[in-house]
Amino acid sequence: MMSFNSKLWTFLLTVCLWASVHSTLAQTNVLPKMAAGSSNAPDSSEINANTLLPEAFLLLVYKYHPVARQAQLFQDAARQELRAARGQFDPKISSEYDLKQYNDKEYYRIWDSKLKIPLISNTDLTVGYERTDGLFLNPENDVPQQGLIKAGITVPIGKGLFTDERRATLRKAQLLSDLAAADQAKELNKLLFSAQKDYWNWFEKYQTLKLIENGVALAQRRFNLIRQEVFLGDAAALDSIQAMITLQERTMELFGARVEYTNATAIINTWLWGPDQTPRALIDETHPIAITPQVVLPSALWLEELKSSALTVSPELNKMRIKGRQLEIDQRLARENLKPGLDLTYYLLNQPTNNTPSEWQGILPRTDYSLGVNFSFPLFLRKERAKVQLTQIKLEQNQYDIDWSSRRVTAAVDTAVQSLQAMRGLWSQQNQMLQYYERMLQGEQSRFRQGESSLFLVISWEDKNIEARIKLISFNVKYQKALATLLYAAGTNPADYGPPPGQ
Repeated sequence: MMSFNSKLWTFLLTVCLWASVHSTLAQTNVLPKMAAGSSNAPDSSEINANTLLPEAFLLLVYKYHPVARQAQLFQDAARQELRAARGQFDPKISSEYDLKQYNDKEYYRIWDSKLKIPLISNTDLTVGYERTDGLFLNPENDVPQQGLIKAGITVPIGKGLFTDERRATLRKAQLLSDLAAADQAKELNKLLFSAQKDYWNWFEKYQTLKLIENGVALAQRRFNLIRQEVFLGDAAALDSIQAMITLQERTMELFGARVEYTNATAIINTWLWGPDQTPRALIDETHPIAITPQVVLPSALWLEELKSSALTVSPELNKMRIKGRQLEIDQRLARENLKPGLDLTYYLLNQPTNNTPSEWQGILPRTDYSLGVNFSFPLFLRKERAKVQLTQIKLEQNQYDIDWSSRRVTAAVDTAVQSLQAMRGLWSQQNQMLQYYERMLQGEQSRFRQGESSLFLVISWEDKNIEARIKLISFNVKYQKALATLLYAAGTNPADYGPPPGQ
């Protein structure tokens, strides 16, 4: 039996340690918390009050994040570029009026109005009205008193017959929609990939926090039980000190885990925005999924299909292919410019009439018309030949980029698959080790109850069990990140992609 002085000493020591632990526990409860029910809380229709699923989180980022909305503007910009290119084929009305008055004499007065209609085939239709007057009018500008109506056409039969600057601009602008879609997919994939990593970091901190909270609760119950046994003389004072040390250590770990979880929650809040582009924040009760997702390796067929489709759906490769198509348009235009310029212009001329059949009988091309031929040709063609060679060089450079990027995409997918398989293997081994730790803990607890072991060994195996569980969660999170990396490397949008089928 313990003496009275020993019991008194043990009681005083226990009281001092107990006060110290309660002081530490009180400090862990003063962490800043986000105000529940604040105006910054996400809509309840989109975020569950208790659990924020990864799919719902990615959907919120996809719908409301500023970068996501900025990416959605790429298509709008492409449509405006196409609209501007089509504007080169808009009909154009023009009017010129020249008057010269000198020394009380009207030298001339010329009024020329036209409606020009460009066609897609680089042919221009022109309808106009011309009226002139004056004492010193140039004879070539002399027209009947009623004015002159003219209707004509300009046709290139040399350079510009098959393509020209405005047709090339239109065709390149038509490709901008596909280019904008590739840019949009690239930015969204990058955005959602970063969001996924932050979500799984948040999940890891939450699961770690819950494990440490359970460990603190277990240490607290053990300390209370041993303290009572010490008072009754059924346990040694050193056991209470050991239990108290374990409680303090886990309480300190709990403090750090809460800080890390709070920081991870703050990072998650940066991803949350409302429809009105105002920042949102999680309420206190919201947490990531509480159930650890299963680690199931995707089937070999699914991985092979993903790898083969990566070269087709990769936004970066699609951008390069579209750039190559635009360069081909530039090359065709450069080769067209090697031809001599030869444009024919024909105008049918007539006076304004009352539209009676007799007055229109004289309208024949061989009687009243104007005909023009415009010819031009650079003697050395240095500018044109350089343009052809330059576009050819750019095409070859772009093809090299496609070949190199294709290898990089394939290598990135292969690397991601290897990482995925490695994380699955490590998780499986860690899961098996956890089962061994649990058996050792159960055995040590049984031996301790029979008086064949010590509290130190029980706590040691208990700590190893907790560490093994935390490590298992870490491998699970690494597996989820590896899966996200695989989808990102394959150019797949995780917001539109379902879970991969297992083996």
